[in-house]
Amino acid sequence: LNGWTLTPAETPILTEPMEQYQMAGTKGYVLVLPDEVASRLSGEKIRLVMKLEDSGYPELKNELKQFLNSGKWQPDIQPVQELPERVTMGVTVKAWGVANSLTGFTTLSFCGLYLSIIFIILSCSVLAFEQLSAIDRNRKNYAVIDRLGVSGRRQASLVRRELSTVFLIPLFFPIVLTVLLIVGTQFFFGEAILQEGLVLFYGLVTILLFCAIYLTYFGATMSLLKRVILRPEMH
Repeated sequence: LNGWTLTPAETPILTEPMEQYQMAGTKGYVLVLPDEVASRLSGEKIRLVMKLEDSGYPELKNELKQFLNSGKWQPDIQPVQELPERVTMGVTVKAWGVANSLTGFTTLSFCGLYLSIIFIILSCSVLAFEQLSAIDRNRKNYAVIDRLGVSGRRQASLVRRELSTVFLIPLFFPIVLTVLLIVGTQFFFGEAILQEGLVLFYGLVTILLFCAIYLTYFGATMSLLKRVILRPEMH
């Protein structure tokens, strides 16, 4: 650029895309150039970029806006350029942007996780009550099987197989769909999240949490059915 070779910054633009997007605009970039290079370029807009030594304090944003619009700010611009009469300023601080983004993600994630847990508990309760409501019928069926000479181990295996069909098949398809959604979210929005692999990690944790709740209902229902349906020595 004007005889100068530009080198990448220590922190690429994609490492902080939310803040860079607001600062650079849609499909824009921020290039930090030496004064002698910038002075040879034609000016279209003025955009002030500042780097703070620390994260700043909450009142700093309003103070900066007041200063930039007070007329006291006299930037060193090209001779043929003039500041517009009305200056529209947007102040973005990286630490605040990250905090706000994390707060938004945390709120949405908590709401989604809460609703999902309520839904899966409701689903497990429906499946469990459906099996428990048929205890009398199952007791008669297994009593007939017992009189036919089927061993206790075989009867316990039949109980496990029956409950596994009812519980585990409805669990398989949501897990597959959830994995696809997690991978898709990581693929499309991974660059907009500061921590690498955040969606994949917490997606896996969420799946394990759901499976733990689901399998707890499955184990409790199986234990109760065995106690009610089978003879004590068969448990």
